[in-house]
Amino acid sequence: MTPQSLRAIYQFKVTLKGARPPIWRRFQIASSDTLEDLHLVLQIVMGWQNVHLHEFNYKKIRYGVPDKNYPSDIADETNYRLAQLLKKEKDKLTYDYDFGDGWRHDVILEKILPFNTDTTLPNCIKGKRACPPEDIGGLGGYMHFLQILSDPSDPEYKETLDWMGGEFDPEHFNLEEINEVLYAYFNQADKIIEVDLTDISNPNTIDFLDNFLLYRIKEELDNNEHDEGILCISELDGFFTAIASGPELIPPSQWLPAVWGEFEPEWESEQEFQNVIGLMIAIMNDISTNLMESPEKFEANFEYREFKDKTVTIVDEWCEGYWRGISLALNSWNIDSADMALLLTPILAFSSQSNWKGHEFSEQELENLQRNIEPNARKIHAYWLNQRIPPTLSHKSHQRNTPKTGRNDPCPCGSGKKYKKCCLH
Repeated sequence: MTPQSLRAIYQFKVTLKGARPPIWRRFQIASSDTLEDLHLVLQIVMGWQNVHLHEFNYKKIRYGVPDKNYPSDIADETNYRLAQLLKKEKDKLTYDYDFGDGWRHDVILEKILPFNTDTTLPNCIKGKRACPPEDIGGLGGYMHFLQILSDPSDPEYKETLDWMGGEFDPEHFNLEEINEVLYAYFNQADKIIEVDLTDISNPNTIDFLDNFLLYRIKEELDNNEHDEGILCISELDGFFTAIASGPELIPPSQWLPAVWGEFEPEWESEQEFQNVIGLMIAIMNDISTNLMESPEKFEANFEYREFKDKTVTIVDEWCEGYWRGISLALNSWNIDSADMALLLTPILAFSSQSNWKGHEFSEQELENLQRNIEPNARKIHAYWLNQRIPPTLSHKSHQRNTPKTGRNDPCPCGSGKKYKKCCLH
């Protein structure tokens, strides 16, 4: 299967449940954003202050911010992109904010639009009426509040006005102001965190590359006709594991086009190109070193989701990446041989090569297959280690232009590792 595009424009309408006359907003957000992003957008477009707890509910599953001190069945909202949950127009979820005041919002996916780089996301399109003040006491308290403010002779009028900090217009809605806040917040949030891109142990470094792989896709095209390449760090990890484990030594000039597919990034500078490529090579060298020196400690970079107090392992992206890596030297892998077919079974079961056949099995069989992915990846590396096909070399004699690199010298590839632990292998 060609990896699906993860980007479209989702247009939502959010309505404060029970409010009369209605209080609502219409806004747009990228389908690749998470529920956490949606929460922040809802806070801004509605006018809340993000000072209370919140929770989403979709198909009777709760999403929010889990509290380790109070275990519950709430799923972590940071782990779910909108496109994973909301598949079609008119899909609906609820958003609860401030469990004391009990503000419930209906959030409806009105339209799924093609992604357009000219559209600033997120953005608010339209809306009606002001958001109630925080800590007003829910809808009942808000109605009482408006009644007091409508009558300057009310004994509580001055006290209520002082509590509010000035005048309050329930009909107020400023679209320009909302979009300024959205732009200021998300423009700041999207700035790249300053990280050392050679430090692959830093989560910010991995997050940087994960986002880079996804957001290099600049437009929405027909998924059946265009190869979007590798879209996440888990898929890249599987891809590099296959390359590091296989029968042939594959140079970057061969594997890099497979990473980009038909969407090579528009590089802002030569330095950006060098940083990203250097980071990828460092990750692949780290995988290679682990498989060579400590295979028993090798761990695949799977994705994980929290669901009903249970951690669910997502292996599809990693396995699809592994299959992409195999495909670079498919003839040499001899995947139909008895030994290789057996070792590859749990990996290819969760890839497009088998049409994700692993998901057709029972839960126990599926878990057994997933459990064998990492051990089999180690065995595959060991299988091919002594059978590697050397890269094709020209028989024409040539004069070395640079001194020979020693085993303990820094590797010329720029990974920062010693030559004996890097490209020497």
